[in-house]
Amino acid sequence: MSKFKVASICLIITLSTNCSAKCVLPSPDGNIDNVTNRNIAGYFIGSSKKILRVSEYKSERIVEIDLKNISNAYSAFGGDLRIAELTVEVPIRVWLRNCRFERDGRAVAAYVEFYSNDLNDKPPNDYFEAPGQ
Repeated sequence: MSKFKVASICLIITLSTNCSAKCVLPSPDGNIDNVTNRNIAGYFIGSSKKILRVSEYKSERIVEIDLKNISNAYSAFGGDLRIAELTVEVPIRVWLRNCRFERDGRAVAAYVEFYSNDLNDKPPNDYFEAPGQ
């Protein structure tokens, strides 16, 4: 097979994969339709050196998430806080870069949402499982 045909086939596969797996992140204003489902949901248990730690809602497994270029988290009600200011145990949802884990299994955050920084504010029952934003 010629190099041109191989390159063309690879391009078609790449384009069809990217087109079918569209990643739509939430916005702080909450005005985006068809937001992709969150990748991680649970409780904030801490952060350090650009790593966010979340205890997953169902499994209670600790997930470490690379914060690369993120320093703020957005409230479900609007507004934002520096991640370092979040209260331990607040409900949190995380959308990953490209809406998926990296090939090497790492989680790299693209958007971080917390329900409320007040532990007395309880999310609705479906907060951790509801699709979209």
